[in-house]
Order: sequence, then C-alpha cells, then structure tokens
Amino acid sequence: MTIQPYPITRDADGNWQHPDLPDWSESTPSTEMDYWAKQQGLHTKVLHIGQRIDPDVVDRWLAGETGHSDDWPEDYQQKGYFVLAVSQSEEDIFVWLARPQGGIHHEVHTAA
Repeated sequence: MTIQPYPITRDADGNWQHPDLPDWSESTPSTEMDYWAKQQGLHTKVLHIGQRIDPDVVDRWLAGETGHSDDWPEDYQQKGYFVLAVSQSEEDIFVWLARPQGGIHHEVHTAA
C-alpha cells in the first residue's frame, strides 16, 4: 500500500481530497475508484453522515477521532480507517474511508 493518512484541511465549502488520489473527474465511475483502491490494498467505504450528528462531533471525527466516543453513534466508529475524501453540501456530508485490507492502520491526521 502506498497511500497513507494525510492531514485533512477542508476548503471553505467543507470538501477535501487526499493529495495522493488520482485526478478523477466528477464523471469517473465508482467502479473505477473501487478498482484503484483494491490495487492499493485498501478496503473502502463511504459514510453518509447527514445532519443527524452534532457538527462539533463531526469536526472531531474528521480530525481523526474515528474510534470509540460516547457521543458518536456506534455504527460510525471506524477503527483502523483513514479519510480519503470529504464531500459536503448544505444537507449532507459524505466521507470516503479506507483501511489496509487485513490489518489495522495507525491513524495520524488533523482537520482544519
């Protein structure tokens, strides 16, 4: 695996993309992105966060606190994953996560 966790610095719209991701267009099919991730030895998933969770909790989670937290719903605790991309609109937040296939990765990243 070559891609590693990277500090998250979201833009003014709340979006961010890992700098080591390929330069995909908006029309790139998800199957191509999934194929790339598998070639990197990564298991990926997309979380739809929406507006159900306190924004402060979401900010902490995007800063790297993806493990257990008393105020984070259990189905969002993603031990071993790191963030590949964040897409935010007025209504929703989508987060593309990755972890090495067959192992736990040590997470080190921050958000702005």
